[in-house]
Amino acid sequence: MSDAERKEMIALKILKGWQEHGSTIVLSESIRYCYELKELLEQDCGLLKHKPRIAVIHGTLSKYTWQVAGTEQNAIRAVQSGQAVEYRKKGKKFEIKVQQYTDEEMKNWQMSKKKRLETVERLKNREIDIVFATQLAREGLDVPHLSVLHMVTPKRGDVSKDRADGSAVEQEVGRVMRPNWSNPGKKCVVYDYVDYNVGVFKSQYYSRRRVYERLGVKLPRRKSNVDEIERLLGQIKF
Repeated sequence: MSDAERKEMIALKILKGWQEHGSTIVLSESIRYCYELKELLEQDCGLLKHKPRIAVIHGTLSKYTWQVAGTEQNAIRAVQSGQAVEYRKKGKKFEIKVQQYTDEEMKNWQMSKKKRLETVERLKNREIDIVFATQLAREGLDVPHLSVLHMVTPKRGDVSKDRADGSAVEQEVGRVMRPNWSNPGKKCVVYDYVDYNVGVFKSQYYSRRRVYERLGVKLPRRKSNVDEIERLLGQIKF
C-alpha cells in the first residue's frame, strides 16, 4: 500500500469512527500529516448532509531547522544540491539549515498561542467534532467528552511485560480515557494503524499492545488485516 492509499484509508476510518462513536481526536507527530489528513477528510465529507466540524491544534511553526550533517564535505554537498540553504560548524560536527515549510504553508498553517487557546476552548465547548493534534495534545489536553482516538504515527510502547515505559502511548490513550461526569457509561474506541510489512513498525505495535493490556483496553484476540494495515479496535469501560 502506498503512502497516499494509507492516508486515504485512515481518513475514511476517521470519518466512519466519528459517525459511529462521536467526538474524535487524531494524534500525529507531524504537523504536515495532520493537515494532509484533514484535507482528505474534508474531501470525503463532500456529499454528506451532516459534516463534522474539523480543526488542527499544534505548536508554533519554524520555517527552518538545523540538522546534523557530520563532515564539512557532507554539509557543502547538501547546500550545493539545494537540500540545505546554509551550513555551520558546531563543536566538532557540521550542521545544515533545512527548510521545513513553504511560504504558503507558513501562512496557512501558522498557529499563535492565542489561536491555539481559542481552538482548545471551542473543542471543550463541543464546537469541534474532529481534532487533529500533535504532541501538544498528548502532554496536557483535558477534554472529557472525547471518546475516539486515532494513533496515526508509529511509536514504541512497553519494551517488555516487566517495564511500564510506554509513557507516550499511555498519554495518548489517556486523552480519551478521561471520565466524563455527564456520561457515566462512557465507552472509548482506540484505532491503531500497523504497517505489518515493515519489521520495526510491527515490533512497535506489539510493544504498544503491552501498554493497552496494562491499561485494561479490550484487545482483539486475532489479527485482522485491512489493506495490509491493521485496525485495532479497543473499547474501554468506566
